[in-house]
Amino acid sequence: DLPKYENGVKIGEVADILRGAIINSRMISEDSGNDYVVRLSDIQGAVVPSKLSFVKDGTIEKNLTLEDGDIIISRTLNPIKVAIFTGNKNKVYPCGNLFVVRLRNTDTLDPYYLLSFLLSEEGQKALEFAATGTTLKVIGANSLGNTVFPMVGVERQKEISEKLKAALMEVNTCEHKLMEAKNKVRESFYEGGEG
Repeated sequence: DLPKYENGVKIGEVADILRGAIINSRMISEDSGNDYVVRLSDIQGAVVPSKLSFVKDGTIEKNLTLEDGDIIISRTLNPIKVAIFTGNKNKVYPCGNLFVVRLRNTDTLDPYYLLSFLLSEEGQKALEFAATGTTLKVIGANSLGNTVFPMVGVERQKEISEKLKAALMEVNTCEHKLMEAKNKVRESFYEGGEG
């Protein structure tokens, strides 16, 4: 059973639930373009990565583009992916297998607070509860909008948001160090003068 929150609020009461664009592989370029696309496979952590594939110019008509603070949630649950978009000077289009949760008022609800709930064990259970299907569990827009989270005051939200941001920075630092270490492992042969 899901917990009952004293100050529970449905996501759909404070945010718009938007669907990404239908983007096929012919519309994507790894080399060049002015705009970008975020795909389900790009989301490996809680922040949308800065390195994304390009969308070929002129292939997408007017469509949803991401805005700073948008929360992205995978429609499928194998596994659930949740991330925040932190802005980009170019247009970034989410793919159709992603939902975008766009808060209506970030003065009363910090997107990092909602993200922290969605990443928590309780939030993950709530998203699993919102999904339907037997073989492939999928979240619908209405179910996502009816997902309840505990609302707290703005000051408490800021405290939780700052903790999450610090943890995300720590994860980023660790991932960067891991990547450097893996590169050292691959390059160790050549540093011996043999390669």
